[in-house]
Amino acid sequence: MSNLGWYQKLTTAAKAVGGPKKLLGLILASGAAAGVGGTLLTQKVVKSVKRKISKKTIYNKDEKIGKVFVVSAECSDSNGLIFEVGDKYRILNSDAESILIEKIGDDNNPYFVSAEFLKKISEFGPNDGNNS
Repeated sequence: MSNLGWYQKLTTAAKAVGGPKKLLGLILASGAAAGVGGTLLTQKVVKSVKRKISKKTIYNKDEKIGKVFVVSAECSDSNGLIFEVGDKYRILNSDAESILIEKIGDDNNPYFVSAEFLKKISEFGPNDGNNS
């Protein structure tokens, strides 16, 4: 091979496809196709990951807000919240780690508790708001 290097390869490729304009068009078209394909693939992966994350949440807070639950077991937590059988509580708000509840008939509202605590004392369970 001579000292022309890449220039010689480009001119050979241009001649094979019918000229430099067609070679440039093929290069641009293949770049655009790769870009669009990459974008579509990325969007599909992002949607899939979001779907998997939403399935792992303990509850769907849109379904929980305002719902009233009845306590079926006596229990207390370290913050002084005491539940007796038959007590009722309402979900006020929630995030990934804690749930804000109102104990109906209690003057010291609201309370932050875990979903695990609520599962122990009431019908708040896997089928209540779980997205899976």
